[in-house]
Amino acid sequence: MFQTFKSVSKTSSHRTKQKQHSIKPGDLLLIHSAKQLLGLPRRKKLISATLPLLSLSEDKLETFCQPLLDNVTHFFQDLPETRHSFYARRGGLIDHALERTAVAMKLCRQYFLPAGTESKTLTEPQTLWAFALFSAGLLRDIGRVTVDLKILTHKDSSTKGKPWDAYNTTMTSQGTHYSYTFAGDYPETFRANATLLLARQLLPNHAFTWITSNRQVFKIWMAILQDDKTEYGMLGAILERAEAEAIIGYFRELGLPLSLRDGEQALHEGRSHLTGMTSISGNEASQEVELRQIAEHGAGIAFLNWLQSEMAQNKLMMNSAPLFSVPGGFLIGADILKLFVSQSEGKFSGADSVKRSLESLGILSKNSQNFIHANDKTKIEGHVLTNPHVVLDGLSKTLQTQYAETSKQFNNVSSPVFNEEQFITPAGVAVTQQEAQINTDNLVNMQNPFAR
Repeated sequence: MFQTFKSVSKTSSHRTKQKQHSIKPGDLLLIHSAKQLLGLPRRKKLISATLPLLSLSEDKLETFCQPLLDNVTHFFQDLPETRHSFYARRGGLIDHALERTAVAMKLCRQYFLPAGTESKTLTEPQTLWAFALFSAGLLRDIGRVTVDLKILTHKDSSTKGKPWDAYNTTMTSQGTHYSYTFAGDYPETFRANATLLLARQLLPNHAFTWITSNRQVFKIWMAILQDDKTEYGMLGAILERAEAEAIIGYFRELGLPLSLRDGEQALHEGRSHLTGMTSISGNEASQEVELRQIAEHGAGIAFLNWLQSEMAQNKLMMNSAPLFSVPGGFLIGADILKLFVSQSEGKFSGADSVKRSLESLGILSKNSQNFIHANDKTKIEGHVLTNPHVVLDGLSKTLQTQYAETSKQFNNVSSPVFNEEQFITPAGVAVTQQEAQINTDNLVNMQNPFAR
């Protein structure tokens, strides 16, 4: 198992000045300590606001939370999360993990201590659930590092790199610098399994022992890390909402809030949002990458805004063509994309360009999926908007509840293994309709099992 990464940098003789432009695949980067990486004012502020929400003792904060933060941060370094999608900037993996976790802990706090509750402190059982969510928020999708990226470590700035053995060693044990390139596409199950392996390595032993002390907590913690929506329960549902809020916040920073605009207008307005964003070396952070994102994502953001607006005004009704809610999200087919383009007054060239923009956002399933209505056997096909909360969170509770109900009406029949009693979830697991829907129902109608 990994030991806690010490916050120690290499000597100054090894340091090189970071280039004055955004990082890109192939650039040689200095390996930083966790202390340096977490020292940015914005990150320090997020952590300071998040840790008190766990209601943990100072001893547990120091022995459970801080070592985990250090390990995850040192592991991520300045790596981006994606090539061109969300959090593609320098340090994107760290920023996404911290922002997602901060939102998740606020939602968790609201869940355990709803408005009107006298106590302001979580009970001992609740703190375990809270820590499980905190750790899962930081560790979620950490498999991206070993699956989506090819990383070389360099003994110094002039030597040839060698592959980083991320499953057995730290970066600092192999060198002072690193470089990366993006790997090809791999099955989602590969990334999920890598995440589970790395999570065990990065989580301190005593923290892992605490999580495993409760079988239900441990089961849900593993389900979240493996993105198993049929098993991840309320904690997973909370993290999904946090994920949506973090992504929306990220694009809002780019000048792309949920308001209709075209790519050119967004590009112009987004520039002011990027000034002042800095890396740990004090340089402007990945503006070249992020400005390209603004233009690329404009159509997708505009579509999400339009969809939200049409639903709020009851111009589009769920499970009435062309809008369908299915297990796992909203079905985005050709008809609804064409309708959006026809109402956009020539801002977008066609349905395919809007679909590509949604794909670039990282929230549209890679493969087309097939669904059949449980009663009238109507068949529909399309790509799934995999995090429906980017749209639902701006709508009324009534519409959120309606989504939970209508998404039960279709079964996913993309897999050849299918029968009337069971259906295959997007994760590829055969479950009953009731089992697969329980997470969506719980998210809309939160019930507190630890109420006093």
